[in-house]
Amino acid sequence: MPPVARVAEGRVPVPAGLSGLLDGGLLKGAVSSIDAAGAVTAGIVAEITAAGGHAAIVGLPDFSPLNIVEHGGDLSRVLDVPEPGDSPLEVVALLADGVDMVVVKLDRTPPPSAARPVMARLRGSGCALLYVGDGWPGSKVSVASRVTAIHGLGAGHGRIRGVEFHVTARGAGRPERGVRWTVGDCPASEAAATAGDGYGTAPGGPDAGAAGDANASPFPLRRAE
Repeated sequence: MPPVARVAEGRVPVPAGLSGLLDGGLLKGAVSSIDAAGAVTAGIVAEITAAGGHAAIVGLPDFSPLNIVEHGGDLSRVLDVPEPGDSPLEVVALLADGVDMVVVKLDRTPPPSAARPVMARLRGSGCALLYVGDGWPGSKVSVASRVTAIHGLGAGHGRIRGVEFHVTARGAGRPERGVRWTVGDCPASEAAATAGDGYGTAPGGPDAGAAGDANASPFPLRRAE
Protein backbone atom coordinates (compact mmCIF):
# COMPACT_ATOMS: atom_id res chain seq x y z
CA MET A 1 0.00 0.00 0.00
CA PRO A 2 1.41 3.45 -0.91
CA PRO A 3 2.11 5.88 1.94
CA VAL A 4 -0.74 8.17 2.90
CA ALA A 5 -0.25 11.87 2.27
CA ARG A 6 -0.86 14.34 5.04
CA VAL A 7 -3.10 17.04 3.55
CA ALA A 8 -2.64 20.62 4.73
CA GLU A 9 -5.71 22.73 5.42
CA GLY A 10 -6.91 24.65 2.38
CA ARG A 11 -5.22 22.29 -0.07
CA VAL A 12 -6.16 19.32 -2.25
CA PRO A 13 -4.13 16.13 -1.70
CA VAL A 14 -1.10 15.08 -3.71
CA PRO A 15 0.86 11.80 -3.64
CA ALA A 16 2.56 11.27 -0.27
CA GLY A 17 6.00 11.38 -1.86
CA LEU A 18 5.33 14.89 -3.17
CA SER A 19 3.54 16.27 -0.13
CA GLY A 20 6.66 17.82 1.39
CA LEU A 21 7.69 19.38 -1.90
CA LEU A 22 4.23 20.90 -2.42
CA ASP A 23 3.63 22.02 1.18
CA GLY A 24 0.97 19.41 1.84
CA GLY A 25 -1.00 19.77 -1.41
CA LEU A 26 -2.10 22.21 -4.11
CA LEU A 27 -3.84 25.36 -2.96
CA LYS A 28 -7.62 25.42 -3.19
CA GLY A 29 -9.09 28.43 -4.97
CA ALA A 30 -5.83 29.05 -6.82
CA VAL A 31 -3.85 28.07 -9.92
CA SER A 32 -0.83 25.77 -10.00
CA SER A 33 1.11 24.97 -13.18
CA ILE A 34 2.73 21.77 -14.38
CA ASP A 35 4.98 21.20 -17.39
CA ALA A 36 3.15 18.15 -18.76
CA ALA A 37 0.13 15.94 -18.10
CA GLY A 38 2.06 12.82 -17.14
CA ALA A 39 2.61 10.66 -14.07
CA VAL A 40 2.60 13.54 -11.57
CA THR A 41 -0.71 14.85 -12.89
CA ALA A 42 -2.21 11.34 -12.83
CA GLY A 43 -0.97 10.85 -9.28
CA ILE A 44 -2.59 14.06 -8.07
CA VAL A 45 -5.92 13.23 -9.73
CA ALA A 46 -5.75 9.75 -8.21
CA GLU A 47 -5.15 11.13 -4.70
CA ILE A 48 -8.10 13.49 -4.94
CA THR A 49 -10.52 10.85 -6.21
CA ALA A 50 -9.29 8.16 -3.82
CA ALA A 51 -10.05 10.58 -0.97
CA GLY A 52 -13.64 10.96 -2.21
CA GLY A 53 -13.18 14.13 -4.24
CA HIS A 54 -13.89 14.85 -7.89
CA ALA A 55 -11.68 16.09 -10.73
CA ALA A 56 -12.21 17.27 -14.29
CA ILE A 57 -9.75 17.06 -17.18
CA VAL A 58 -10.20 19.63 -19.94
CA GLY A 59 -8.47 19.86 -23.33
CA LEU A 60 -6.34 16.71 -22.99
CA PRO A 61 -7.68 14.12 -25.48
CA ASP A 62 -4.53 11.97 -25.16
CA PHE A 63 -4.41 11.91 -21.36
CA SER A 64 -4.10 8.32 -20.09
CA PRO A 65 -6.78 7.18 -17.63
CA LEU A 66 -4.72 4.02 -17.09
CA ASN A 67 -2.25 6.09 -15.07
CA ILE A 68 -5.00 7.29 -12.73
CA VAL A 69 -6.15 3.71 -12.13
CA GLU A 70 -2.62 2.50 -11.46
CA HIS A 71 -2.13 5.23 -8.87
CA GLY A 72 -5.25 3.98 -7.07
CA GLY A 73 -7.69 6.61 -8.36
CA ASP A 74 -11.43 6.27 -8.95
CA LEU A 75 -12.38 6.99 -12.57
CA SER A 76 -16.05 7.31 -11.65
CA ARG A 77 -15.05 10.58 -9.98
CA VAL A 78 -13.27 11.98 -13.05
CA LEU A 79 -15.02 13.96 -15.78
CA ASP A 80 -13.22 14.24 -19.12
CA VAL A 81 -13.84 17.10 -21.56
CA PRO A 82 -11.28 16.36 -24.29
CA GLU A 83 -12.58 18.97 -26.74
CA PRO A 84 -13.93 22.01 -24.84
CA GLY A 85 -14.68 23.98 -28.00
CA ASP A 86 -14.06 27.66 -28.59
CA SER A 87 -14.60 28.76 -24.98
CA PRO A 88 -12.49 26.48 -22.79
CA LEU A 89 -12.24 29.03 -19.97
CA GLU A 90 -16.02 29.12 -19.70
CA VAL A 91 -15.98 25.33 -19.41
CA VAL A 92 -13.36 25.56 -16.65
CA ALA A 93 -15.36 28.19 -14.77
CA LEU A 94 -18.50 26.06 -14.97
CA LEU A 95 -16.75 22.91 -13.76
CA ALA A 96 -15.09 24.77 -10.89
CA ASP A 97 -18.44 24.90 -9.11
CA GLY A 98 -18.75 21.12 -9.00
CA VAL A 99 -15.31 19.52 -8.63
CA ASP A 100 -12.29 19.76 -6.33
CA MET A 101 -9.74 20.26 -9.11
CA VAL A 102 -9.73 21.03 -12.82
CA VAL A 103 -6.76 20.05 -14.99
CA VAL A 104 -6.68 22.10 -18.19
CA LYS A 105 -4.49 22.54 -21.24
CA LEU A 106 -5.14 25.46 -23.59
CA ASP A 107 -3.87 26.33 -27.04
CA ARG A 108 -2.32 29.47 -25.56
CA THR A 109 -1.91 31.02 -22.13
CA PRO A 110 -4.79 33.40 -21.37
CA PRO A 111 -4.11 37.11 -20.84
CA PRO A 112 -4.83 38.54 -17.36
CA SER A 113 -8.16 39.97 -18.54
CA ALA A 114 -9.39 36.49 -19.50
CA ALA A 115 -7.87 34.77 -16.47
CA ARG A 116 -9.43 37.08 -13.86
CA PRO A 117 -13.03 35.76 -14.13
CA VAL A 118 -11.76 32.19 -13.80
CA MET A 119 -9.68 33.13 -10.77
CA ALA A 120 -12.71 34.74 -9.16
CA ARG A 121 -14.73 31.56 -9.73
CA LEU A 122 -11.95 29.44 -8.23
CA ARG A 123 -11.77 31.60 -5.12
CA GLY A 124 -15.53 31.45 -4.68
CA SER A 125 -15.79 27.69 -5.08
CA GLY A 126 -12.52 26.59 -3.50
CA CYS A 127 -11.64 24.57 -6.59
CA ALA A 128 -7.96 24.10 -7.45
CA LEU A 129 -6.82 24.59 -11.05
CA LEU A 130 -3.83 22.69 -12.45
CA TYR A 131 -2.74 24.38 -15.67
CA VAL A 132 -0.67 22.29 -18.09
CA GLY A 133 1.88 24.74 -19.41
CA ASP A 134 3.59 27.86 -18.14
CA GLY A 135 2.77 31.50 -17.72
CA TRP A 136 -0.74 31.49 -16.23
CA PRO A 137 -1.10 34.90 -14.53
CA GLY A 138 -0.84 34.51 -10.76
CA SER A 139 0.12 30.82 -10.70
CA LYS A 140 1.17 29.94 -7.13
CA VAL A 141 3.58 27.11 -7.94
CA SER A 142 5.13 25.60 -11.06
CA VAL A 143 5.88 21.87 -11.09
CA ALA A 144 8.13 20.03 -13.53
CA SER A 145 9.31 16.43 -13.77
CA ARG A 146 11.60 14.22 -15.79
CA VAL A 147 12.35 10.51 -15.80
CA THR A 148 15.76 9.70 -14.29
CA ALA A 149 15.68 5.89 -14.23
CA ILE A 150 13.55 2.98 -15.44
CA HIS A 151 13.79 -0.39 -13.69
CA GLY A 152 12.95 -3.84 -15.03
CA LEU A 153 14.01 -3.61 -18.66
CA GLY A 154 16.91 -5.67 -20.00
CA ALA A 155 18.50 -5.99 -23.41
CA GLY A 156 15.39 -6.75 -25.44
CA HIS A 157 13.45 -8.34 -22.58
CA GLY A 158 11.63 -7.63 -19.33
CA ARG A 159 8.91 -5.17 -18.39
CA ILE A 160 8.90 -1.86 -16.56
CA ARG A 161 8.70 -2.49 -12.80
CA GLY A 162 9.43 0.99 -11.55
CA VAL A 163 10.25 4.52 -12.64
CA GLU A 164 12.21 7.25 -10.87
CA PHE A 165 11.37 10.90 -11.47
CA HIS A 166 13.10 14.12 -10.53
CA VAL A 167 10.26 16.49 -9.60
CA THR A 168 10.83 20.19 -8.95
CA ALA A 169 8.62 22.99 -7.69
CA ARG A 170 9.13 26.74 -7.68
CA GLY A 171 6.93 29.55 -6.46
CA ALA A 172 6.98 33.31 -6.27
CA GLY A 173 9.77 34.44 -3.97
CA ARG A 174 10.91 30.87 -3.26
CA PRO A 175 13.90 29.00 -4.68
CA GLU A 176 13.35 25.91 -6.78
CA ARG A 177 13.26 22.70 -4.76
CA GLY A 178 13.39 19.13 -5.94
CA VAL A 179 12.73 15.57 -4.86
CA ARG A 180 13.31 12.14 -6.33
CA TRP A 181 9.90 10.46 -6.64
CA THR A 182 9.71 6.72 -7.24
CA VAL A 183 6.75 4.94 -8.80
CA GLY A 184 6.41 1.16 -8.69
CA ASP A 185 9.22 -1.18 -7.67
CA CYS A 186 12.49 0.76 -7.54
CA PRO A 187 15.34 -1.04 -5.72
CA ALA A 188 16.29 0.90 -2.59
CA SER A 189 19.98 0.42 -3.20
CA GLU A 190 19.79 1.97 -6.66
CA ALA A 191 17.68 4.86 -5.43
CA ALA A 192 20.09 5.50 -2.56
CA ALA A 193 23.07 5.38 -4.90
CA THR A 194 21.71 8.35 -6.82
CA ALA A 195 20.47 10.30 -3.81
CA GLY A 196 23.68 12.19 -3.19
CA ASP A 197 22.72 15.25 -5.23
CA GLY A 198 20.86 17.03 -2.43
CA TYR A 199 17.43 15.67 -3.28
CA GLY A 200 15.43 13.23 -1.19
CA THR A 201 13.86 10.00 -2.37
CA ALA A 202 10.08 10.00 -2.25
CA PRO A 203 8.09 6.78 -2.75
CA GLY A 204 5.20 7.01 -5.16
CA GLY A 205 2.10 5.00 -5.92
CA PRO A 206 1.80 1.44 -7.15
CA ASP A 207 2.03 1.98 -10.88
CA ALA A 208 5.03 1.07 -12.93
CA GLY A 209 3.05 1.95 -16.06
CA ALA A 210 3.04 5.68 -15.42
CA ALA A 211 5.77 6.22 -17.96
CA GLY A 212 4.17 3.99 -20.57
CA ASP A 213 2.17 4.64 -23.71
CA ALA A 214 -0.49 7.20 -22.88
CA ASN A 215 -2.62 6.09 -25.82
CA ALA A 216 -2.82 2.36 -25.01
CA SER A 217 -5.37 2.46 -22.19
CA PRO A 218 -8.37 0.10 -21.87
CA PHE A 219 -9.92 2.33 -19.16
CA PRO A 220 -12.25 5.00 -20.60
CA LEU A 221 -12.80 8.21 -18.66
CA ARG A 222 -16.32 9.48 -18.09
CA ARG A 223 -16.62 12.03 -20.87
CA ALA A 224 -18.93 14.99 -21.04
CA GLU A 225 -21.42 14.85 -23.86
